[in-house]
Formats: sequence, structure tokens, C-alpha cells
Amino acid sequence: VLVVILTEALSLTGWVSKNGLTAGWLIIDLGLALACSVVPKIIQSKETAVDAENADGLIWPDYILLTGMGSIALISALITVVAPPNHGDVMSYHLPRIVMWLQNGSVSFYPTNDGRQLSQPPGAEYAVMQFHALASSDRFDGIVAWAGFVLVALVASISVEKLGGSLRLQILAAAFCLTMPQSVLIASSGKNDCVVAFFIAAFACYLIAFEIDRDRNLLLLAGAALGVALFTKGTAFFFTPPLLAAIVLKWPKSLWREATKQLAIAAAIVVLINAAQWGRNAMLLKSPFGSSNEWGVKYANDSIGPRTTY
Repeated sequence: VLVVILTEALSLTGWVSKNGLTAGWLIIDLGLALACSVVPKIIQSKETAVDAENADGLIWPDYILLTGMGSIALISALITVVAPPNHGDVMSYHLPRIVMWLQNGSVSFYPTNDGRQLSQPPGAEYAVMQFHALASSDRFDGIVAWAGFVLVALVASISVEKLGGSLRLQILAAAFCLTMPQSVLIASSGKNDCVVAFFIAAFACYLIAFEIDRDRNLLLLAGAALGVALFTKGTAFFFTPPLLAAIVLKWPKSLWREATKQLAIAAAIVVLINAAQWGRNAMLLKSPFGSSNEWGVKYANDSIGPRTTY
């Protein structure tokens, strides 16, 4: 959220640059340091039941999984840093839009023959652009995708723990995320799939945690996660509604009464995070979500039916 706010604010003044980002993050860091020094720390200690399986500790298959996951994460990180992103999509619109933003000092729309550089949600690219500018290099452009790859596994593990799963199940959930071939491929590509997956997972995790902990602030965090997910990739519009329905429709009425006000605020957070990009799209393409046929690029399937599923 801070990345989105800082980028849009700097864009208004035409100061999307290394100097602008450096100054912006210094101010943010000083503010956070001040908050940490003046806000009292609240420590809540909760007694957690430990089942017999966890009490005995991990066994050798668990260590094999943990070692394998660590190896995959480290190798992916090495590839990400050694070999800057060179995927076709990354070279055609993910990175070119970053170069144009830094050249123009703004994220406003610009003349281009590839509409994806303008209308596609820019959340991941905002973060990549800041690494690119601050490092004065493309060396760390892929680190955002890699971070999403690792954080998805972490959030999956936390979600399992919230649902009452054992430590072994938490490890299995993380292993499932870190060993999917598509995720391993995307982790070092510089694309935004792993990034949006992380925010969708965080959205679901906050909703699960709210049902268990009854902390209404978690709904605001869920709204922020959903807002950034939609701001990162359009597929979030398709994946988040089923998750939302699966989690909240089983809430008891008492929980709905507790959540009503916060849900409205969470929805407002979603809109505020996306307002600037939706506004730019509406002005150019007459739709806040872009066009289904931008500059000759078609997003819809030519045919829809059972035959297209294999």
C-alpha cells in the first residue's frame, strides 16, 4: 500500500525518479521509526495447545521437505539476481512501462503501440520500478516476483495454522506452494503472477483469521490485500470472489453484525487503492478495467466450452 501511495503521490509532482523515491522512503522510514518509539508495545500472550504430534518434534521427512523448499527458494533467488528478467511479456510491457515512467517522471499514460503498458494493473511494476530506480540497474527487477513466490508459501502455512492444522500440515502446505512447476518458473521471471497470488492468499488468510480471532482490524487488512491484488493483476477479479464466498458465507449472524462497518471501510480501501488507475483507464478506454481488445491484443477466448478445457 505504501508503494502505491508513494508512486501515485510522486507522479502528481512529476518526481517519479531515484531522488524522489529516496526522499519518499526516507520520510516513510523516519515516520515508522518515530511510531515505533512512541507507540507502546502491546504483547498478548496466548496459551496454545500443542498436540502430541508437534510435541514430539519434526521427523526426518519434515526436514527433507524443509531442506528442499529452502534449496528451491535459494536457487530461484540466485537465478533472479544473476539473470535479469528476459521473459517475452516482461520485455514487451512489464519492463518497458517502468522505463517510460522513470523517463517521464510520472505514471500517466503515454503514446505506445502496446496497450498493455497502459491499461494493465501496475501494482507489481510499481514495486519493480522502485527497485530499478533505487539500484540504478535491472539487477533486482525480478526480486519482487521472487518475494511473492516465497510469501505465498508463508501465508499458506499461516492459514493452515489458523484453521487448526498441525505443524506437519503447515509444512506440507508450504511445500505444495513452493514446488508447483509454474510457480518455480515464474519466481525468477519478473512477471506478476506470484505477486498477485501472494496478495490473494493474504486476503483469504486475513478473513480466516478474523473468524477465529474476532479482531475487526483484520478486515481492514483484508481490504488492503484485496485492493493491492486487484491493482496487481486482472485475474484477481476471478479468483477472489469464490474465496470470499467460501469463507464468509459460513460466518454466523453475530459475526456478520460485528463485521458490517469494517466491511464497508474495507471496500472503500479497495476503491481508493485502485482509483487512480481506474480513472486513467476510464478516460482513455471508457472503462475502468481497460478494453477487451487493446491495440489488436485480444483477451477473451475465441471459443468457450468443454472442448477448450483440454
